[in-house]
Amino acid sequence: MAWKGGLVKAVSKFLRGKPKAATTADLARFDAGLVGLAAVAAVAAYVFQPAQRFVAPEHLFLGGMFLIMGLLPATVFRRRDLPRVFLWGVAGVIAFGAGVLFFAASDAVDQSEWNDQRCSRIQSAMLHPTGRTRTDLPDLFTALGCRPQGWAPRDPAWRGVRAGGPAPTREAVVAHERFMRQAADAEVELNSVSER
Repeated sequence: MAWKGGLVKAVSKFLRGKPKAATTADLARFDAGLVGLAAVAAVAAYVFQPAQRFVAPEHLFLGGMFLIMGLLPATVFRRRDLPRVFLWGVAGVIAFGAGVLFFAASDAVDQSEWNDQRCSRIQSAMLHPTGRTRTDLPDLFTALGCRPQGWAPRDPAWRGVRAGGPAPTREAVVAHERFMRQAADAEVELNSVSER
């Protein structure tokens, strides 16, 4: 119980005494932190665009409100006689808001990955239909906001056109086109189900 007495003494001393005022160096460090936060926010807003539609609106609102509650006092009260603890409080509110937004983005990325798995399955069923395949799969693919899944096939023999290098031979171009055509035929079923 000795720690309780020490904590009470520290809080009462803090409340009775005048807290340390923020120095110019404190304000400069705080401003540098805000500029860094703005740069991180700009990059994150660009990078997380594909997953943005999966963010829970209440998390976005809550994180944004905490950021506003932290940034507004930081920009309005720009005096040197501010208590240093004020800067720490503002930084804490901004950090909490950024944390809420980070966890919201993390959840949105998980939701986006789950949606990509569903879209991949729908795409596979559309590209390789059977007699039992649903007829409304293109509408479902569009409704879920799906985008084409998978990667382009890699031709191990194709070297392509390189800057300053020799142009590929006619035989290499024909072989590459044949490889790509075979890969497309393997991925997409062009015949109707009744013709098979």
